[in-house]
Amino acid sequence: MSSNSPIGGVGQRLRPGGNSEKLLDLKTSTHLAALATAVLASCTCIGAGIGDIATVTGVVSSVMQSEARPLRNWFTLRTPSGGVLVSVMDDKFPLDRLLALTDAEVEVHGPVKANDRSLGFSGLHLSPTGEEGIRTIKPAPDAAPVFADDPSDAEAFARREAECAYLHRVRLEGLLVAESKLAVFMEVADGSIVKMIMQENAKRPRMDTMAAATGFVSFECGGLQMHDVVLSPAPEAKALPPPEVWNTTLSKAHSRARYDDKYRRRIVSFTGDAWHPPDIIHMGTHVWLASNGNYAAVDMSKRAVDPRLAGFNANLRVTGVCEPVFAPDTEKSSVPRFKGITIVPLHKDGITILDWPEARSEQRRKTLMLRGMIIFSINLLVLVAIVTIALVIQRIRYNRRGQQLLNEQVAHVRTKAKIDERTRLATELHDAVSQTLTGVALQIDSADMANDGGNPAAVSKLLASARLMLASCRRELQDWLWDLRSRTFDEKDMSEAVSRTIAPYAKNVKAAVRFNVPRSRLSESTTHSVLSMTRELVVNAIRHGGAAHVWIAGECRDGRISFSVRDDGHGFDPAAARGPREGHFGLQGVRERIRAVNGSVEIESAPGRGTKVTIKLPEDE
Repeated sequence: MSSNSPIGGVGQRLRPGGNSEKLLDLKTSTHLAALATAVLASCTCIGAGIGDIATVTGVVSSVMQSEARPLRNWFTLRTPSGGVLVSVMDDKFPLDRLLALTDAEVEVHGPVKANDRSLGFSGLHLSPTGEEGIRTIKPAPDAAPVFADDPSDAEAFARREAECAYLHRVRLEGLLVAESKLAVFMEVADGSIVKMIMQENAKRPRMDTMAAATGFVSFECGGLQMHDVVLSPAPEAKALPPPEVWNTTLSKAHSRARYDDKYRRRIVSFTGDAWHPPDIIHMGTHVWLASNGNYAAVDMSKRAVDPRLAGFNANLRVTGVCEPVFAPDTEKSSVPRFKGITIVPLHKDGITILDWPEARSEQRRKTLMLRGMIIFSINLLVLVAIVTIALVIQRIRYNRRGQQLLNEQVAHVRTKAKIDERTRLATELHDAVSQTLTGVALQIDSADMANDGGNPAAVSKLLASARLMLASCRRELQDWLWDLRSRTFDEKDMSEAVSRTIAPYAKNVKAAVRFNVPRSRLSESTTHSVLSMTRELVVNAIRHGGAAHVWIAGECRDGRISFSVRDDGHGFDPAAARGPREGHFGLQGVRERIRAVNGSVEIESAPGRGTKVTIKLPEDE
């Protein structure tokens, strides 16, 4: 089947006005020879010879203009049986008029001409005559239909072409994966790669993005192609995954020896050596990749050539579209001849330079530097290890010495605590028990003297006082024994310690305790004093005040410890309170403890109104 391929490689330029067709410039004899071949194929399709009058119906595509004089315009008339090249004079059919007919269905009537010396080549073309030589049958459609067939199915495409389904422009969406100067390669939904022949100055969306292509389709030896393509971004299209890469090696299947169709339009990855001298590489057209005596061309028309590729020894990996190259072989056969493959590198990571001559000496230098750095690093690590071991040994020695000093300090603190406790007990025994027993002895001596004087009332009174003193002394001894046996002082919560201290004496009363003083802020001596005074006040409230409820509260404020014991007992007059002379030692003992620590006490009571005793002690430093 004939197509637009003969004119696809000719230089192009866009006509002002935004028309999406391309305007071709006919300059070289090579291009003209290609046009001549196309005309011969076209005339074969329509069954006409030189001088015959032919009428052909088709779709206008590839509008172009030659530089020959007089100025001549050209376009390809796409028909189900092939493409027909049409030539008109610009004064009769201006270029703008032809551009307006792009993608329209027209009828062309005129003679078949040949040997046009003004064009500089021998060939055939159709030349319409008169104003009626080109008649519009159906204007161009408003929108291009979506290409729906399998791009890799040539038979399905041929059937649709025969039905005139793809004579007009069509729309195809996909992922842009690679590009050359004139073509862009798009991956479509089924994984096929479609070649897009671009218009010269048409804008191209960024590679690796989804795009929509609008153009004329044809099926060439290399697969499905679209001509006169205009690309536009299609962000709303369904995203496609990156194309699958086939890692393989160069073989005879990629050279001129034979063609293996399995490589057609595949994403392949080859490794080989650059095989072109610097002057060819710097032309920016292609680089040859050689491996094991086989080679392939790498299209560099849209890439900046790395200077490291200059020469014969650069080793590189190329990943891109494997594009077969065919050329007409008119001397031997009408079948196009396979010339080899061209790899169009992917936009991203398409070419990776693995090695080049200058890099080898640089690599040796880096290797020596790396060895030196490794040796230095090993020595440094050994030194660091030695220093670390020394520091660890020293740290262990310091820890052992520190532990020894800590043990000695703890032993010293424990010894001092024992001495302090013994001193406290001695003081308590001297200040309380010893003095009480001395008072008892004095009371008995006074009773003996009163008995000698014949005063039995005084004797009874003195003996009663002595009995009270002995009872108080016994109670204090019982309290000390309870303190020694109890673990109350080990409590971490002062509220719990106070509750356990008064528990044996407050079985028949309701006691509420809220002692918001952290145990850690009180020394052992202060804790003992607070608990002893609290217990004494609670016992007085129950035994002498007849209280049914007792409230105990404590807090730390402004560097002082303040706590109070309040009851709902009978109350008394603080100014007329009975003391040791009457056998009452409770308040006297509390006052003595408070004076010992520079504290203060405040007693609020009255007959029938209960009692509240508030004590303030300085906080331990």
